[in-house]
Amino acid sequence: MSVETDAGLVAARMVDGRPEIDFASVTETKAEVAGIERLPREAAMGFARAGVPHIVIVDNDLDTVDVLGRGSLIRRDRSLRDGANVNFVSPGAGPSVGRWRMRTYERGVEGETLACGTGAVASAILLVEWGRAASPVTLETRSGRTLEVRLRTEGGAWYPSLRGNADIVFSGELWRQ
Repeated sequence: MSVETDAGLVAARMVDGRPEIDFASVTETKAEVAGIERLPREAAMGFARAGVPHIVIVDNDLDTVDVLGRGSLIRRDRSLRDGANVNFVSPGAGPSVGRWRMRTYERGVEGETLACGTGAVASAILLVEWGRAASPVTLETRSGRTLEVRLRTEGGAWYPSLRGNADIVFSGELWRQ
C-alpha cells in the first residue's frame, strides 16, 4: 500500500501485526553540532533532517533531563535556520537493555510530546553513526510504546523504515457555523 503525504508517496505495510512505513532517504546528518554548547551531562549531540530538522542528544539520565527548558533553548538556537525538534535519548536499563529511551521537545507543539516518528528515525541514524547502536534500533517513547527503526545505507544516504503501533486516539467532526 502507498500513502500520499506532503513529503511524497510513502510505502506502507503490516509486519507482525504492526504498521511499517518507509521514509524518504535521509542525506543531511552531522555527528557533531557546531554552535550549540553541549552540557557536561550530554555525551553526544548531532543533527539529522528526517523530513524535519532534529537535534539528538545522548543523556544518560532521561528521568532528570530538562526537556522543556533545554529543548526550548536548543529548538530556538540561532545556528538552526529552521529551528529543530530536540530528542533526548539514553540507553535502556533492566528489562529494556538493548533498547533506547527517548523524550522529545517538538517545535510547533512547543513542548514535550509522547512520541515522534521522525525523531525516532533521526535518533536511530545518529546512534548508528556514533557506533552506539546497530540496526534495527528500538526506542521506547514517553508514552511507553516502542518504535523500531530499520536502516540501510546506499550511496551516502540512509533509507529508514519505521515500525510502531497505530491507534485512533481521537475522533470528531468539524463544521462551520
